[in-house]
Amino acid sequence: MYAMKQSTNKKQDFVNLTFCTLQNTLDLDLSSMYSGYQSATAAVRHFNVIRSLYIVKYVISGKGYLILNGKTYAVTAGDVFIIPQNVPTTYYADEKDPFSYYYIGIDGLNAAKTLESCGLSPSSPVRKYSDEKIESYFRQIYESLKTYSLTDNLKAISVFFALLAAMSEYDPKNAVARQRRDINYVNAAINRIKENYAYDTSVAKLAEDLGISRTYFSAVFKRETGMSPQEYLL
Repeated sequence: MYAMKQSTNKKQDFVNLTFCTLQNTLDLDLSSMYSGYQSATAAVRHFNVIRSLYIVKYVISGKGYLILNGKTYAVTAGDVFIIPQNVPTTYYADEKDPFSYYYIGIDGLNAAKTLESCGLSPSSPVRKYSDEKIESYFRQIYESLKTYSLTDNLKAISVFFALLAAMSEYDPKNAVARQRRDINYVNAAINRIKENYAYDTSVAKLAEDLGISRTYFSAVFKRETGMSPQEYLL
């Protein structure tokens, strides 16, 4: 038998070993995610349509128009724009230079908040990002979801989060570390709710299990998710 040689390289030693947890407040329903491609044609004319999911579109070429909440936006190559969930929206191609685009449909508790953190909301539905890989991400997601294989579906999900990360960089505040303990409270509460979905639970019981007051828990949950814990339990 050979004796195991101990490393003398102190740089490889584990000093102050710790761990990090995923600060996930996205809560997106990836089971309903889909993607598509629209070629350039003046026939694209949708008036007051209502979509059951959030639709995110990337303009590849050409020009089009988006009408939302009484405002008209011109969209051109390189623009990303959204069709909000359950909001009457009009969009159509320019007759002389119709746009082509990729699109992604997403759903989930925090879909609106996630898109807002990326600079997209009903009050600001169009944005041009500086990251040159944005178009590539949309294309990769579309190409991966066409195969219906597990591997390619996982690739699509991976690229989707890379896309969100790239879009989130528009705001430097998104790169600043958030209040870790508060986010952990919210994540723990959401996990408990999902694990005990078949059983009755309450805001007071969740706060008690987390060791914090109901008032503080409700305030933190509302701040991080955009809804009260009572609304989430419904």
